[in-house]
Amino acid sequence: SSGINAEYGGFFHFDSNENLNNSKRTVYLPMKQNVSLNYPQLVNMFTDKYTCTLYDRLSVVLSKVALHNINGFHISDLPYLRDFFKHSLDAHLKETKDNNTQRQKRSNSTNNNNNNVNSNNPVSGNNYHSSPNLLVSPLIQLLDVIGNNGIFLERAGDSIRNRELISNLIVSIVSFLNWKGAADLHICCVTLLGNLLTLPPAPNLVSPTLYHEIIYENKIFDKIIDVLNLSPSFSPNLHFACLTTIKSFTNHKATLKSMLIDGCNLIPSLVNVLKNYGGKNSQQISGYYEANSILEIPANLVLTDLEILWIILERSAELRANLTFGDLIFALKEVLDTITTESKNVLSGYEKEITNEILIISGIMAVQAVNHNFFLESNFFQVFLEYLIDKFDTTESEAN
Repeated sequence: SSGINAEYGGFFHFDSNENLNNSKRTVYLPMKQNVSLNYPQLVNMFTDKYTCTLYDRLSVVLSKVALHNINGFHISDLPYLRDFFKHSLDAHLKETKDNNTQRQKRSNSTNNNNNNVNSNNPVSGNNYHSSPNLLVSPLIQLLDVIGNNGIFLERAGDSIRNRELISNLIVSIVSFLNWKGAADLHICCVTLLGNLLTLPPAPNLVSPTLYHEIIYENKIFDKIIDVLNLSPSFSPNLHFACLTTIKSFTNHKATLKSMLIDGCNLIPSLVNVLKNYGGKNSQQISGYYEANSILEIPANLVLTDLEILWIILERSAELRANLTFGDLIFALKEVLDTITTESKNVLSGYEKEITNEILIISGIMAVQAVNHNFFLESNFFQVFLEYLIDKFDTTESEAN
């Protein structure tokens, strides 16, 4: 460890009793100010054969870079950020591949019974520095810095000259969605995209318009849909991050175009969100929200989901003409059932906002005659009218 520390300019500070095999040792972050980082050397740690698997050291590198740039990254930093991200993900993918290979060998082996005892455990060892998953937390730190501050320009025209560089960085960030089992990292990546799309324009920052165009050009919208489709049915924080980012796509014509083109793929995902958080399935998870004091999250999910549906249906005549909306109409009816059948439910307090959105969306769909049978089969209007009459009677009695 002393050799590594010397080679990288005393970057690390370790406990005097440190032992490389001691999983409880402490690695301290130096608090030096106004000291430039030697990015090429730090990136080299991720590829050098002696340090590329010392993931506790590498996590310190990433944390240090985030701390050093706490107020934001400049465009000249992007090549090194991209390298940090690429090498980190490559390490995870390699570990996953190696583990799968080892498990396959174990399953095919009949000579050694011990090989089958822990066949589901990682094979990378039990040392503290053995897993790339140690990099997840500092990677989130880095992504938070980018998402909260944007990317600073050093002179006029930097965005035009470095468009490809910015595009490559965004693509490398989205690639973290391939990091299996890292839900917090996925949430951070999706949230970062939404933040960049909604940053207020500033002359010293890469403009939100450029981010919109890059996301459209690289078909990143499809990746967000995949996250919605492939994630567990009950992942409220991840789903809310996805919906919030998708909603931010409507702020620019490029990403809105992408959203409308892929609307036929997005609508089934939005229907599933309605069922899971506002329909029949929501009753099964209400206890979870009560226990975790986040009762408002299902309502926020449902409201954001409905707002996206409204935008898609209102702005795409092609979708309205070519799609039938039976599943959506039945899902909206489930949401109404949740509101009307339970005095206290996961949507309590947001009934007015949700029913207003449902009324607007149902009005758009009702224009197409092909959808009329779905309204009749689901008893949609009967439930809706009963709700309105009940609310009117309640309001009138309170007034008297």
